[in-house]
Amino acid sequence: MAVLVVSRNEKHQAPLSIWIVGYAVGCAASIPILFHHCFLPYPVLSRFLERFKWMVKVYFFIWFVIGNVWLFGGYPSPGAPNLRRLCVMFLVFSYLEFTMPFILCAVLACCCGDLGLIRGATSECINSLPTYTFKLQKDGSGSIRTINSEVKGGVEAAGDEKECAISGDDAVCCICLASYADNDVLKELPCSHFFHSSCVDKWLKIKAVCPLCKCTILSKK
Repeated sequence: MAVLVVSRNEKHQAPLSIWIVGYAVGCAASIPILFHHCFLPYPVLSRFLERFKWMVKVYFFIWFVIGNVWLFGGYPSPGAPNLRRLCVMFLVFSYLEFTMPFILCAVLACCCGDLGLIRGATSECINSLPTYTFKLQKDGSGSIRTINSEVKGGVEAAGDEKECAISGDDAVCCICLASYADNDVLKELPCSHFFHSSCVDKWLKIKAVCPLCKCTILSKK
């Protein structure tokens, strides 16, 4: 209102001052709706205020179109810089309000595209990964040979062409943090990392990446 008082002597072809007053009336009409939702909800008034909210939205949309026509539709107002700046500011707020749903949809689409890169793997993909049986290493006397004081080493896929030794430091599932026991079923990922089959199956259903190196198990086409 202060701008209207200061610019009361400004000359303009379009009734910008009327548009500003109409916009202020719409803002004032929105106050009861905000007060109802944020501070003092009355169930009895909910239905009425819901209809009133839609009426205010329609009013703002119509007033938004009128403001664009008056401001950019061939009504020059070089003698009313203050009114013009205030109208532009209100129109910018309206543009943000009306375009915000589309902006949010675009942002969500981009985020969903990124999340799709780390989506969970299918059951067919998980079941196609090779599984092996873990065998603890034993010394010549038949007793278990300890690699360190806490964790024992072992052989992955013992007796198989895929057989390989695993040190004590690596003989731990990084998902459940449990040491591999004799005859535990392990699953190998394409990055050559091993985990408990039951643990990594649950992990891959959520994220189709290796828990250690973050390499994807999905084939890139």
